[in-house]
Amino acid sequence: MRKVKDIFYSSKFEEEMYMNIPKFKAENECMKYDQLLHYSNIETLRIMLDERTLKCNSLKNVNDLLERQRKGIEEQADATYVSCFSHCQYETVPFWYLYGGSECSNKVLLRFNNVAKSFGNAIKDDWAFTGDKKCIFYNPKDLFSKEIGGISYDLKNDSCIESSQTILAVRLFDVKYVHPDNEVLTKNYKTNEKMTFAENEVELPAEVNDVRTIGKYKTIHWKYEAETRIQCILRHGKGPCLEHILLRLKDDFFRDMVIVSNPWASDAFLRGIKTVLEHSNLPKEIKETITVQRSELDGQIVGCNR
Repeated sequence: MRKVKDIFYSSKFEEEMYMNIPKFKAENECMKYDQLLHYSNIETLRIMLDERTLKCNSLKNVNDLLERQRKGIEEQADATYVSCFSHCQYETVPFWYLYGGSECSNKVLLRFNNVAKSFGNAIKDDWAFTGDKKCIFYNPKDLFSKEIGGISYDLKNDSCIESSQTILAVRLFDVKYVHPDNEVLTKNYKTNEKMTFAENEVELPAEVNDVRTIGKYKTIHWKYEAETRIQCILRHGKGPCLEHILLRLKDDFFRDMVIVSNPWASDAFLRGIKTVLEHSNLPKEIKETITVQRSELDGQIVGCNR
C-alpha cells in the first residue's frame, strides 16, 4: 500500500497529494559543480537578460524519444517542461554545433554559478509565463482570489491568465543514463492501487501515474551531454498543451555569470555581446559582476566563417 506522499499524480484526490510536494527542490547530487553551462545564442541571451526568464520546453520536444514514450506517463509528458544545462565544466565541441540554433556565428555559452545550494531563492515563486505570455500561477488559490492594492480580484476568467493549469513544482537534478532495455524505460507507470488519504488513512481505489522519474532518464547514447535539468511540472489539468514555460528569475541568478563567445566569433561579435549586456534591464550591480570572454576553443575548430 502506498502513501500519498510517495507519488505525484492520481486521477482522484489530487489536492491531498500536492500538499506533500515542495515547490522548489534541488537534488544533492547537483551541489558539487561550480557552474552550470547553457549553450544558446545572442538573441536568446538578449531576451533572457531583458525579461529575466528561463525557457523550459515541453518534454514532448526532447531529443531522446524514449524518455517521453514510456508507458503510463505519455500524458504527463505534456505537463512537464525542462531547461537543459551541462555540468561538464569545460566546453564541448559537439555542443557548439548542435545547440543554440543553426547560425553558429551567433552562438554563445552561458556559464551560470551553480544555483543548487540556493535553488529556492533563484526563481520567483508567484507566477511564470506561458509561451503566449499568459501568467501561470503556482498556487491554485490565486486563480480565485488575488489582492492587488487592497482590492480582491477574481482572476479565473481574465484573458491574461492561464486558468486551466498551475505549476506544481520546479526541480533541479542530474539526468541519469541507462541502456534502452532498462526497466526504468520499459515498465508501465500507470497502475491501479489502493491508497491512503487524510489522517484516518482510509483506503480508497485510485489510478496512479507514477511520475517520480519523468525527465530524469535518457539512454546511454546521450551520456556525453552530462546533463543537469531544471524541470517545471504542471498540475495535470485539462488545459491546452503548452509549448513552453518561462520561469521568472531573480536577479541573483545572473550574478557572476560568464558569457562565452562561440569559437568562430569576430571582435564585432564580442562587442555585440557587451552591448546586449550594457542595454539589458538587469540592475547595474548585477551587470558589474558579469564578464564576457572568448571561447577556450577560439579559432581551433572548423565549421563557420568569421
